[in-house]
Amino acid sequence: MTKHPLSAALLVTSLILLNISCGFPFDHHPNDKVVIEVNEDGGYEPEEEPDEPRENNEKSDDQDREEQEVPDEETPDDSGECAVIRIDPRSFDLWSVGIELNTYSTYVDDTYGGEYYDDKLSINFREPVRIASYNLDKGDPPSFSGIGYDDVFIMLEEDYYKGSSGRKYLNAGGSLEITDYDPLTSEIKGKISVKLIQALFESVYTTTNIQPVNNGRCVKIENADFDTFCRPDCTGKLCGNDGCGGSCGDCGNEKTCNAEQTKCVPYDCKKLEFGEVHMEKNFYEASVSGNKAGASSLHDRLRISFYDKSGNYRKTLSPAVSDLGSKTNSDYATCTECVTLHEDLSSNDPSPTTMFFQNKGTLEITATKENSIESKGKASFRLVETEIDRHYHSVPVDGGRCYEGYVEWDTFSPDLPENPDEDETEDMDIDETEDLDTDEAEDDDGKNGGDTDTE
Repeated sequence: MTKHPLSAALLVTSLILLNISCGFPFDHHPNDKVVIEVNEDGGYEPEEEPDEPRENNEKSDDQDREEQEVPDEETPDDSGECAVIRIDPRSFDLWSVGIELNTYSTYVDDTYGGEYYDDKLSINFREPVRIASYNLDKGDPPSFSGIGYDDVFIMLEEDYYKGSSGRKYLNAGGSLEITDYDPLTSEIKGKISVKLIQALFESVYTTTNIQPVNNGRCVKIENADFDTFCRPDCTGKLCGNDGCGGSCGDCGNEKTCNAEQTKCVPYDCKKLEFGEVHMEKNFYEASVSGNKAGASSLHDRLRISFYDKSGNYRKTLSPAVSDLGSKTNSDYATCTECVTLHEDLSSNDPSPTTMFFQNKGTLEITATKENSIESKGKASFRLVETEIDRHYHSVPVDGGRCYEGYVEWDTFSPDLPENPDEDETEDMDIDETEDLDTDEAEDDDGKNGGDTDTE
């Protein structure tokens, strides 16, 4: 698995990114593959979507599904004119990026679909974004059968919620102009005028058999600007985050910025104790004793991960002492020894509500095992409340909470004696020894040979 943006170029032929405001536990790379499936209405839906419904959502799933069913033919609006929708130029977010799809989306208030859900508008690039003018015309009558991988398409989805939606609309005419683009951040700026007509989708993967709905509805967007570039704002601020990953003033290593960003204040951290550290496939984990972080009724998880400079999980470790507060290790995008705490995990919703990341401490590995991340070691650390931006940089929360802790570990697998039950086998005659279950013996070798890849 790749964590850092630096490795995206190496894996660009196989990876697609999810948007970061989701609530995954931030131990997955933003370029991990996004699975897109076709829903009942012929649209696409990502495998993972934010779990927070918008306000006033009281529909059941069955009611929502019934209202999303769209017949092949509909009665057009009485006026015979396309409805005009307006968009906030600063409301677009980068939804995904990759070699198959680059998407920027925004929500349109409840002006066209149902009253409970917003309508989602997206600008989709089937090729790397470039500064250019794009023709959105699909002919008269419009034909959607040949959307190729060098095309741009605009989609409106009524009543979008958790990957499902009602009616879908696709561009039939208009133009899109990209006036500025930053390939490093994927920020984009431009103008759009488009007519969208109701359409039925069979597959977004193949972009075949997309058909206009006979007498279907249509909407227009007229000369609308959009701009996703971040603009730092330090007005009235003396320290803390500038809103774009930069700083309005540094408080040093022993103080933090208050919530109002008007002064630096000393850290006031709660001390935590942890249970036994155990090794998972690629990292170490431990529980917070008594669930003393956050709500006491919900599980809290400490994780220690080891990455190489390309952002991949390390396969082996070496004895070393690491500074968790160094320039490299104090940013999640570049850390090689990374300590995180995820607070208030629920079995119904495993995504963390709050994340804490190191800004001070020491991690020491005292012994290692060849060709493995098994080790003996210890770590002392301060973890501060943190948000992760879409480029995987860690941004401390101004006025946020913090924890301090200490753990020791020994993840070495216990070794079996070279000749288990030696005394008993000596008493067995040759015939009984030959009748031993060879499958059972092979299983024992696999459990302790160090080469078995178990989860």
